[in-house]
Amino acid sequence: MSEPLVSVIIPAYNCAGVLSDTIDSVLKQAYGNIEIVVVDDGSTDGTGKIAEGFLESGKVRWYRQENGGPGAARNRGIQEARGEFLAFVDADDFLTDDSIKKRMALLAEVPDLELVYSNYLIRESNGAATSRFDETYPEKYGALRRGYAHGVVFEGSPSERFGIPFDFWTGALLVGRNLMKRVGKALGFDRDFCETAIAEILDNAYIVDEPPCFVSKEIAKKFVKDGLALAFADGEFHPHEEHWLRSTAEKNGIDVTAFSQELEDVRNRGGRHVKLEVDDFTVKHS
Repeated sequence: MSEPLVSVIIPAYNCAGVLSDTIDSVLKQAYGNIEIVVVDDGSTDGTGKIAEGFLESGKVRWYRQENGGPGAARNRGIQEARGEFLAFVDADDFLTDDSIKKRMALLAEVPDLELVYSNYLIRESNGAATSRFDETYPEKYGALRRGYAHGVVFEGSPSERFGIPFDFWTGALLVGRNLMKRVGKALGFDRDFCETAIAEILDNAYIVDEPPCFVSKEIAKKFVKDGLALAFADGEFHPHEEHWLRSTAEKNGIDVTAFSQELEDVRNRGGRHVKLEVDDFTVKHS
């Protein structure tokens, strides 16, 4: 039986300096039957020429449109995709060589499974890498329904089962086309929704609520660390952002000195790159 075709969709905007590495990481996948759909979202830096240089591989198709944001670019990629399954990679991220293979293996192993989500690594400019989820994460929050050779399957709403919001990051998703069709915009990338969400983030609407209290200090530390990096991603760090994250740290028993050190580290660090992998969710059978 032949492998199902997986369409890997890459929304790209002014990323000529990194797109080549991203496409290379997808072309190196151990899973053989893939196509790459690059959508140039109105770039002005030659991003399209980088994508065009990969057309000879026979696995890359490239489209250009007026700038509409990453949601619009992903929607265009979904429309142009030919695969039975869809995966997404941002233009400045990378896939480990076995990322697609491992996720497709779990889909093949579990009847009626149509969506999988991988772990991912946050790699700093100095080469240090941090795994988003450790090996005990599913079991720790009572979310494990059943273990398989290639992963685990969760039951019910992730936010209910995990005790904390589970960040379904786009770059770690692999989903069946039929599921995408059935749920439409609820799972697709609705442009109005994305623009509203971005506007709320820019207006810092997400920090008006009381600081969250997490089930463990370790989870709180990861949340604060990620929050500091995201808040500083635009090169600025507003006082109310710092106050909210500092309050979150204090509410969860994180030492003030540790928070200040993390804040200083974020200010001194360069850009972050992410490599995705599934292995931390693999269940090892004895």
